[in-house]
Amino acid sequence: MVSRPMQKFFNLHENPFTQNLNLFDDNIVSVTEKLDGSLISTVRNGSDFQVKSKTSFESGQVVLANKIIDEDQDLQFGLYQATNDGYTVNMELIGPGNPNVLLYPKNELRILNVRNIQTGEYISPLVYFQEHRVVKSLPCKKSFLDSVPGMKGIEGFVVTLRSGEIFKIKTEEYVRF
Repeated sequence: MVSRPMQKFFNLHENPFTQNLNLFDDNIVSVTEKLDGSLISTVRNGSDFQVKSKTSFESGQVVLANKIIDEDQDLQFGLYQATNDGYTVNMELIGPGNPNVLLYPKNELRILNVRNIQTGEYISPLVYFQEHRVVKSLPCKKSFLDSVPGMKGIEGFVVTLRSGEIFKIKTEEYVRF
């Protein structure tokens, strides 16, 4: 195996996997901002790496991601180290070069997670990357999750529960688009 992108996850209440979840405060492990971009993942290529979108090594998103990586030696080094250590780095490509519903001022690759290629386990991205590159994890209570639908200017949040279950919750404003 040369890459292990993140597993598929669904919207809260979208299907049987995301219904009747235990959303008590002590069961919420992490909450991270859900960015409105494209998933880019590293792939081991011998002793080096390359990146891919969900389905391509040559898409416009991959071309833009490679340009960002080529211009940033710190990012390039972190991606190289993590991939060489047996991890896939999953990133979100955001910016005017990859427009979706939300507009971001500059093209960026934000680190979503770092996943062991063999075991599928996740480790802290801070092992390889500076904090400003990593999607922020917020302390959270259920009352915060209840307020997400009414928030403005963001897509929503990704929530991880103690059981390992992951789901997303989106703002009503974003869903209307």
